[in-house]
Amino acid sequence: MRGVDGVLTRERLLLIGTLALATTQCLFWIFGALIGWSACCWLTPMWLAVAMTVGGVVNALGLIVFVMRRRVWGELALGTAQVGNILFSIVASLAVSPAWLLFGVGPALATLSLVVMLLRSRARGDRAPTPG
Repeated sequence: MRGVDGVLTRERLLLIGTLALATTQCLFWIFGALIGWSACCWLTPMWLAVAMTVGGVVNALGLIVFVMRRRVWGELALGTAQVGNILFSIVASLAVSPAWLLFGVGPALATLSLVVMLLRSRARGDRAPTPG
């Protein structure tokens, strides 16, 4: 993923990092929903299984919109999904386990900060340095 002139720009690095973190989070939520609905995990509260399913769908939709329409709408959709992840994970950390702070809030904050840096980078107009 190099620029036109073969230079890996800051914007492209932010984009790669954002996509990697958002994809990992999306898979985490989908995997959690599958575990929540499986027969072996009857200890999982029903509200948590439903919330994990909704979280998986919201994260998948945010990621799809971000990949298809990276400008404004995609960044807003992905950022909104991350804010939802943070809020839900805080509630789940109080109701279920403090581990949600590590596995939910941490990656969501990192992804949200990458989205904000990507927005600022695009607003500032960072481009690859011109040779010469």
